[in-house]
Amino acid sequence: MQNIKEIITHAGTMIIPNFLGDEQLEIIRLHADEMGPVRGQDQNPSWVNPDKPETHPENWLDWSHYWTRQCGEDKEVQSIMRRLHPIVDHCLHEWQWWCVDYHVANPGAQYIRAHVDIPYIYEPWRNIHALLGLQMIIAIDDFTLDNGATAYLPRSHNNIELDISEIGSEELNEALLHKGERLAVRAGGLLIYHPRTLHSTMPNITNEPRRALLFNAVETSVVDQLKQYDPVCWPENMDKNLKSYSHIQMSKWDAPKLVEPD
Repeated sequence: MQNIKEIITHAGTMIIPNFLGDEQLEIIRLHADEMGPVRGQDQNPSWVNPDKPETHPENWLDWSHYWTRQCGEDKEVQSIMRRLHPIVDHCLHEWQWWCVDYHVANPGAQYIRAHVDIPYIYEPWRNIHALLGLQMIIAIDDFTLDNGATAYLPRSHNNIELDISEIGSEELNEALLHKGERLAVRAGGLLIYHPRTLHSTMPNITNEPRRALLFNAVETSVVDQLKQYDPVCWPENMDKNLKSYSHIQMSKWDAPKLVEPD
C-alpha cells in the first residue's frame, strides 16, 4: 500500500471513509449549525464582502453558500485536529495550521468556481508543484452528486500546462465540468488532496444543506510571505493553543480502506 504522501503527490486526492464516527459527527453538526456566515454568496448570487458587515445582516440575507469564522481554537474541532496532526506530519516537514472553518452549501446554491487552495491560489506559489501544504475536508453530511459533492480535475496539481492565473474563469470551470470527476463520500469521510488540485463545490439541488469542515496546513517556510497575501486566515490566536499538541512521529500510516483515484 502506498503511503499518504505518495498518493497525494502522485494522484493528488484520496479518501479515508469513516474517519469520524456517529457520535463525533453529531457534535460537529451541532457546532457547525451554531456558526454564522462570515463570507460567501447570496442567492442572486452576489459576493458578500467580509470587510463590510453591513452587506450581510443575518436577519435578511438569503445565503446560497458560505464559510464560517476560523474555528481552530474551538474544543469540538481541536479533537479532530489532533487526529489529523500525524497525517500532516507524514506529508509535510515543518508546518502549521492555516485555515480551519466550515463551508455550507445551502439548497439552491449554484456555486461553481474552479480554483486551487492555499498557498497555490496566490501568485508566488502558482507555478510551484512541490507539496507546500495539505487540504483536508471532513464530510459532515453525505457528499452526493445532487448536493454539491466536490468536483476535481484529476492530477491537475502537477499539470504544468494548466493556467491557474484566472481562478474561476470560464475556461477553468469548463475544464472542471467536462473533464472533472466527483468526490462523493459518506458523512464522516475524510478527503485529502494536494492544494494545487483544481476543484470546486458543485450546485446543491436538494432541499437540505451540505456541510463540510475544512482544514488547511502549510509549510512554515511560506508563512511569513503568506501573511501578506492572506490576512483572513492568519491564525495568530489559533496557533497558540495548537503548539501544546503532542508531536506524533509517524513512519507509516496504516489507515484501512483507503480509496485511491484511478
